[in-house]
Amino acid sequence: MRRVIGRTAAVLVVVLLAGWLGAAWYFSGIGIEPTHPTDGPSSVLLGSDGRTVTLSATPNTTQPGRHGLSWSGGAALVGGVDSRTPGRVERTLLRGSPPPDGTRVGLDWNYPADPRPLLGTPIRTVGVRTELGTAPAWYLPGRRDTWVIAVHGQNGAPNSILPAVLPMRRLGLPALVIRYRNDVGAPASPDGLMHLGASEWRDVDAAITTARRMGARHVILAGGSMGGATIFQTLAHSRQAGIVSGVVDDAGEVSWPELIDFQSGQYHAPPGTGWLIQKIIEWRTGIDLDAMNVLDHPPAHRPPLLVFHGTADEENPVKESRELSATAKRLHWPMQYEEFPNAGHTQSWNLDPARYESAVTAFTERTIGR
Repeated sequence: MRRVIGRTAAVLVVVLLAGWLGAAWYFSGIGIEPTHPTDGPSSVLLGSDGRTVTLSATPNTTQPGRHGLSWSGGAALVGGVDSRTPGRVERTLLRGSPPPDGTRVGLDWNYPADPRPLLGTPIRTVGVRTELGTAPAWYLPGRRDTWVIAVHGQNGAPNSILPAVLPMRRLGLPALVIRYRNDVGAPASPDGLMHLGASEWRDVDAAITTARRMGARHVILAGGSMGGATIFQTLAHSRQAGIVSGVVDDAGEVSWPELIDFQSGQYHAPPGTGWLIQKIIEWRTGIDLDAMNVLDHPPAHRPPLLVFHGTADEENPVKESRELSATAKRLHWPMQYEEFPNAGHTQSWNLDPARYESAVTAFTERTIGR
């Protein structure tokens, strides 16, 4: 009987360990395996009176704040939820003209995937020559010699970083809104995996080179989520970091180990799961996540920072930006920290666009000397 119990216990331990390892491997993949969602419009425009639009209710169309509305051949900008009835949600129409009733539409993270109908400014695609090949970037022309290099987040797209770019564009700064390795239309990394900024910074560096060839003398780097993490690695490793005169960071990761532990806790994973996920990521990619911790390893070049973070961020804990603010104060690193109550991950602009854009405008004016 003792032998049977012992064997059963051993089998149970092996099964539990295999399950733990399998779960950790799965969650490591969420962090480093590129995905390119292709979901089309998920809602239907039920009606519009020119001031509001009524949409079929979905998890997307009922989310708070300002968002882009897109459909085949068009786009608009809508405000927050005005009213809800079963199966229907009414939102304010802020910009653009709605499509005919019955059109299938989608609600975008902030600006529509194709924002050109709303911007009133030209966008053309240029090529950025990276070490892996040419990657596309949106080019928004301007009159100044300080340029914006904008970096979207993990598995994101250029439109997701436009809330930080457009206020600077209105001040005359040209902008390159880049795609980087593993993005749609950009070269894949040699191992097919994302490196959480540890290699992606080289594509930001290539974009700086492109901007300089096009006339830039200084750059402001703007990034959200993993885009912010990539910018910090650019400051740490690029030989061109000295021409970076400012950084706008929206909920960028500053400590991957802390974030992984936080997200493991969100799933009520057993103790030690975060550590195991970190080690699997490092083994699969060859990167050192501890060395990328901005709190412990701040870059030598420290231009002024403008940092946004929402208190309801369930992907990247607001604690990270609070700790960065304390670190910056200790290092005499100029930093303006803007915390937005109840905002989720990179949703500060959605909930309070006036405050967000005002902060970007004032920061940019200080940076360029106006």
